[in-house]
Amino acid sequence: MIRLCKEVKETGTRGEDINTLKVVDQISLDDPEPISNLTYSQLLAEAFNGTEGNASEGFIIARMQTRDRVHFTRCFYHHFFAPNLVTLLFKTPMFFALSNRGGNEEPLISRYHPTMPLTVRDPLNNEIVVGEVEFYLIKKSE
Repeated sequence: MIRLCKEVKETGTRGEDINTLKVVDQISLDDPEPISNLTYSQLLAEAFNGTEGNASEGFIIARMQTRDRVHFTRCFYHHFFAPNLVTLLFKTPMFFALSNRGGNEEPLISRYHPTMPLTVRDPLNNEIVVGEVEFYLIKKSE
């Protein structure tokens, strides 16, 4: 089981700041990652047990929020392996790609681009992503 935690600051009884970890969500290791269709246990094994030069120090999971079309107060959360999701969150505009073939500076657009914001949809239910996409770093514990 993977537990996604967020650090929360609380005020103690004497007015001091206390940092605590709050469990936001849990993911079963047997659940498949929607884009790659590999289970999270396979992705973790690939990330941490790779060859010596290929093993990574962390594994990043992205948590995406969408809303129900009928009941707007109902939210859905889906989890993705972050490198797979980045291709959906950032795009290169077509006219820049065509006009800037020789250059190496390709601007990326995202949901927060000032002149042409990108509408990102969840690949599982085709609903528009709302709120922030949260990223969680999973580290290997000794």
